[in-house]
Amino acid sequence: MACRLSGCLWLPLVFSLSLAAMLTGCRGSGREVELASPQVQTRPAPQVTPRPGPPTPTIQTPSLAGRTVVVDAGHGGADPGAWDRSLSKVPEKTINLDIANLVAGLLRQRGAWVLMTRTGDQRVELQDRADRADRYQADLLVSIHANAASSREPAGAEVYVCRAATSQSVQAAARIEAALQRAGIACRGLHRGNFVVLVGHRRPAVLIECGFLTNPDDARRLNDPAYRRRLAAAIADGIAPYLLQEPKQLLQESRQLLQQPRQLVQQPRQGPPTNTLAARRPIVP
Repeated sequence: MACRLSGCLWLPLVFSLSLAAMLTGCRGSGREVELASPQVQTRPAPQVTPRPGPPTPTIQTPSLAGRTVVVDAGHGGADPGAWDRSLSKVPEKTINLDIANLVAGLLRQRGAWVLMTRTGDQRVELQDRADRADRYQADLLVSIHANAASSREPAGAEVYVCRAATSQSVQAAARIEAALQRAGIACRGLHRGNFVVLVGHRRPAVLIECGFLTNPDDARRLNDPAYRRRLAAAIADGIAPYLLQEPKQLLQESRQLLQQPRQLVQQPRQGPPTNTLAARRPIVP
């Protein structure tokens, strides 16, 4: 019984000691078993080249090449223009020159040959201004002014031709008036007046009063450079289609226009002109 008992006890003891030795050997070696992580190969995303869209349509503006325009900035130098009763912080001569320069630049961009009667603050005699239209055989003379009245009520732009205006002058004035209205600029219509710059030559001519400096709203707007740019763009937009018309088409449309007397009126200025107004643009009888 003793041998069997000792034998039975010995075998488990030997097995336990062997297992402990094996575990101790593994820890003592300092080796760690690492499992290799599987390597996954990723393909680069394909680059998609966007397809070109349809070409952007370009608007071709008809060229005014070969057309000649004389742009006249009213007053200048010692003549400030409408000033006695003006509510403007800027003299009329400065406003006129700015608008005239803008109109000239826009017409040049379209290919027209543009001549200025003055490019700075200098005085130019009225007849000298008119003479340039004949000298350069202008297709149109455009005189830029700002208006004045004896009261503050009158407001809006006006477009003038002479009393014996040719059909070309009337058509140019109608085009400019329509362009002003499209631009949202109040316009008092077409008028007749024998100003020197309209009758001192034999070429088509218009005179534009861009607003009343004696009206608070008009004066404020004309002192705003953004509004002057808007005015100039409308004037140029009116001049361009007139210059592009064929002579036969121009004659037909002018006859139709002249048959509508309500669009062309002889309306005197409201109130008697001041001495300044009388002197700044002498009227030829």
